[in-house]
Amino acid sequence: MKISRWRWPLVTVIVSSFALGALWGWKMIRDRAEEEGRLESLSDLNLLAPQGVIPQKLLIEFQKQERIRVVLHEDPFPGSLIRKALKSSPGQYDAAVLFHYQVSALRNERRMHSLFDARVKFPTSISPDFRKLPDDRNLMDTAPLQWGLLGRAHPKGSDSKGTLRFAVWPGLIIGGESSDLPAPNFVAKYLPSISPMNNGESLFSNVKEPSPLDAFLVSHASLSFPPFKDIPLEFSGLPLADRPNERGYFLWILTLTAMADGDLEGVRKLMRFLLDPARNLALVQATKFGATTLRDQEALSDIPETLRSSYFRKFPLQSIIVERDERVRQADDLVEQAILGAAIVPKALPVPKKQDTAIEPQPTATPVRRSTPRPTPKPTPEPEQPSEEDESGASPPKTEPAAAKPEMMTPEAATEPIVTEPSGEQSPVD
Repeated sequence: MKISRWRWPLVTVIVSSFALGALWGWKMIRDRAEEEGRLESLSDLNLLAPQGVIPQKLLIEFQKQERIRVVLHEDPFPGSLIRKALKSSPGQYDAAVLFHYQVSALRNERRMHSLFDARVKFPTSISPDFRKLPDDRNLMDTAPLQWGLLGRAHPKGSDSKGTLRFAVWPGLIIGGESSDLPAPNFVAKYLPSISPMNNGESLFSNVKEPSPLDAFLVSHASLSFPPFKDIPLEFSGLPLADRPNERGYFLWILTLTAMADGDLEGVRKLMRFLLDPARNLALVQATKFGATTLRDQEALSDIPETLRSSYFRKFPLQSIIVERDERVRQADDLVEQAILGAAIVPKALPVPKKQDTAIEPQPTATPVRRSTPRPTPKPTPEPEQPSEEDESGASPPKTEPAAAKPEMMTPEAATEPIVTEPSGEQSPVD
């Protein structure tokens, strides 16, 4: 009886201990899987993005929330990035994070799908400043995530017109050159600054230990993060070739794009996740070069002014440069080739002819045949009727014929009556 009395409590303790141990072991395995990025997922989402833009920590959080594993495909070169998107097979990529000047290439090739329709509307939380760009470049079928202005960071109190060190990708600044400057000439001009760029690093963090005496090409938000935050630098625009007395800032926008034949619903879930204020702020802090595209709101009240969307309106519109998409993409390709060691040969530019101030002799005028009719000459007056004296033999007074132009000859007026040959029944004089 005593054995049976303690049997069930003992079994209960053993079973409970086994269950608790199994639960604790499962939790440890799960935590380790989270650290290594191995979580349970119902589907996969293939995302193409520039290197260093999407932090892995955010993707793990998204996988926990939506049970969708994001397979991240990164590329350090913008030109190579858009080529992969254009040449991808159907379903190879579900989404791509692209620069604004790359979206038109996907749209022209019909390789993208709009994120929005009659059921899913464009998020009103995105600032209207980043929805449409000049020349009818519409980003409202994508989801803009970050923005920035490229300019010159130089020591305070000095314009520092020396050679720029590139801390960001430089393709956009071709917009500051004259419109007829070929892309190879642009790359050759900045080759001393392009050559030190390390393609193995993130394209937005090529300068690790900046000198306070140098001038850098940076995105404006980079000055709010290390390593530039601790250096007293000023931010100004770059000289413009067509406006020598003005300076310009070059706009870039990173936007989430849904690829054709991809998992559209999965991409929409990722879009909502990244546009959450807390997640979007984490995205900004991870990349350290862009500002948020979300409207100012309470959740973003603690961030610096330079990281807000409203900071865009601090700059005059005429100073913001948005270059043609095709020209920037061509510059990106040549910058990539220069970094990889290819020789960039500038094109020969036509030499403008000097105007000769000497007076040249005027050529002899030659008659020109007109296609329009000439004016009709005045009609010649009719000759007077011969009088009786004329019939008797006296000659009437002669009248001068009206002058006629050679082209319009008129018959000369008769000066005598017309006489016919006499017949047998009529005498010459009555």
